[in-house]
Amino acid sequence: MKKLKILAIGAILFALSSTANAQDESFGTFFASYNPLGIYDNGDLLSLGTGTSKKQCSSFTAGVTYANILSRETPFFIEYGLAGQYSFWNKNDDILSLRMVSLKVPLSLMYAFDWDPLTVIPYGGVDGVGYVWGQSLKTDMFKPVDKGGLGFNRFGINWHAGAKVFIGDFLVGVAYEGAISPLYKNKTPLLGSNITTRQVNVALGFRF
Repeated sequence: MKKLKILAIGAILFALSSTANAQDESFGTFFASYNPLGIYDNGDLLSLGTGTSKKQCSSFTAGVTYANILSRETPFFIEYGLAGQYSFWNKNDDILSLRMVSLKVPLSLMYAFDWDPLTVIPYGGVDGVGYVWGQSLKTDMFKPVDKGGLGFNRFGINWHAGAKVFIGDFLVGVAYEGAISPLYKNKTPLLGSNITTRQVNVALGFRF
C-alpha cells in the first residue's frame, strides 16, 4: 500500500510538471461575463417583488486582468485587474426595480495546466468591491440613512473560485463568487438584517 501511495504521488507530480510547462509567460486577459446575482438575507434568497416569488438579478461584467508568473519552473500566477459590473432587476411596478453599478479589483492565485492548444487554469482569490451607484425602491442604496438613502455599505470584499479554459487565445471561464462582508447589516429592520450577495460568472474573452 505504501508503495502504491508513493507511485500515485509520483504520477501526480509528473503529470503536473509535464502538462503545465507551455504556459510559462505572464499574460493579460480581456473578458466579458454574464452573472446571475442572488441577494440573500441571513442565507435566504430575498423575494425581489411581491408574494413568494424569488428571483435573481441579471448582471453583466467586463474587465481586464493581468497574470504575472511567479516561477517558470512551476506555473503559478498572481492575477490582478479591474472590472465593472451592472446589475438590474425589473418588476412591472417600477418602484420595485433595482439597479447597481460596481467596480471590482480581483486578486487571484492560479495554476496552469497546458495541453496545447488547450490551457486549463483553476484559480481562487478575493475581489475588492466598490459600489458606484445603486437604486432600489426609487431611493439611493448607498447614501446614508440620515441623508435620505438606504445606508447600504459602499465597499465590500468577496471571495471567488473557478477555472479559465483557453483554446488557443480564446477564453471560456466559469466561477462562483460569494460575499465575505455584508452589503447591508442590521441598520433598520425594514430592510433585513444581514444582506449578502452570491453569483455565478460565465465569461468569454481572449488572452493577449
